[in-house]
Amino acid sequence: MLLFVFFLAITTLGQGYSLRRYGYVKECVEPGLKCESCSKLIFCVGEGTDKDLKRIELKSCNNTEGQYCSVGNGGCTDNHRACDIFGLENINCQDVGFFPDPFDCTSYHICSQDGESITGTRRLCKTGLAYDPLSTICRLKKSDRVCTESPVPKCLTPLQMGALVENPTLYYICVYTDKKELYPRLYRCPYGLMFDAINAQCVETLPNTTPQPKQEFKCSKPGSFPDPYDCHSYYICESDLKPQHKTCRVGFYFDSKISLCALGFCENQIQ
Repeated sequence: MLLFVFFLAITTLGQGYSLRRYGYVKECVEPGLKCESCSKLIFCVGEGTDKDLKRIELKSCNNTEGQYCSVGNGGCTDNHRACDIFGLENINCQDVGFFPDPFDCTSYHICSQDGESITGTRRLCKTGLAYDPLSTICRLKKSDRVCTESPVPKCLTPLQMGALVENPTLYYICVYTDKKELYPRLYRCPYGLMFDAINAQCVETLPNTTPQPKQEFKCSKPGSFPDPYDCHSYYICESDLKPQHKTCRVGFYFDSKISLCALGFCENQIQ
């Protein structure tokens, strides 16, 4: 058993993951909210010029009553996956793009093509911010719906499906995992389409809804200009002043300072 745990820890670290990144610590090594265990939320804070951090216990979660420590919720949650430490690294990527973490509003996943498969990388928002599935940047507050409720609706039945509230171009389908637990797999409709859960298809207009059209971009001069609605996209304006919409590769964003796609993340996101 000890050998298995050791192997799992080495494998996890070898993949470049750190449990500390997901808010789970055994001691204070950096300031902020931390889960010391599945049942204990602590706060690590510095005192004066002393480099040592003080540990302050904030809340205890009763696991036997179905409550688990969650940094994203700033307390306890009834979602046991928030405490599934070795299961937090990746979602099961189905499509390429940016996706919210189904259980933690303060993190998101970047799914990119890796040969014939799609692999995911988990990222955390800066302290105090939550991930916005629409703008794909960390700009929401913990008082917003994605945190007070859930980024993705809770799976109650197999094949339950629906569009995400904040971004209807993203949708989920609930399936059973190898552990016989319901888990929401995330998908993306083709660009510009929205998911219609009633008819289980991607459509241009949702039933009984009138989507607000985006303001049309117009070229005022030749050059490259950021998409005001998506920091990962941009417009190219040539001499005829007809805009051409382009999107940066996954993991890149459009840097208006250099008018090029740059490796990294939009403002308010961290690597």
